[in-house]
Amino acid sequence: MQFTNTGYLQLDKWCDKIFVPGWGGGIDQEIRSSFFNAGIKESETLLEANEVAEIDGDHAVWIWAHGNKHRDFIGGGADEMFSPRKIAKKLSGLPTAATGNVVVWSCWAGWPNGFCEQLAGIMQKGGYGALRFWGALVPTSILQRSRNGNQWADVYVQAQGKSGDTLPRAAKREDMEGFGPGLQMPYWRSHEAPAIMTKK
Repeated sequence: MQFTNTGYLQLDKWCDKIFVPGWGGGIDQEIRSSFFNAGIKESETLLEANEVAEIDGDHAVWIWAHGNKHRDFIGGGADEMFSPRKIAKKLSGLPTAATGNVVVWSCWAGWPNGFCEQLAGIMQKGGYGALRFWGALVPTSILQRSRNGNQWADVYVQAQGKSGDTLPRAAKREDMEGFGPGLQMPYWRSHEAPAIMTKK
């Protein structure tokens, strides 16, 4: 992932991975439409639960899910909810020494004390001290092919237009909240604090 010189958020099609915890509620259509629009090969990009992946530097794992307007959960569909603790377990294939990024691409996941901040705190407690975590402060949207080279996909959020309609626009740095090295430190509530994974 990167923020361009003008502050726009982009996904690295060559190196980033996308983890989809649940395929219900239209997530399947949304992600496959994004893959088609952005020119992404599904078999090379999707990350399975507990899959080993090297995520260092600017590389990222994107967690693609519904926000469901809930602070403590993300959704894979109408009846499928995932807590930060559950997602942390599903990311246990990442080395604890990883220095890359985890992007929670779910509506409002970056709000204070929200899903992304809780996930960051739990994973830090589990030994992931060098990862950076990013969550959206606004409703999230799709991917599109970028104009600045085949390596990148532009990332979109939903914004209200002048007529009151909700329209997609390119995501910028100010649409995201970050936690981890060089960013703010996460706060997690006491009942979420215990270490939840043991690395081999």
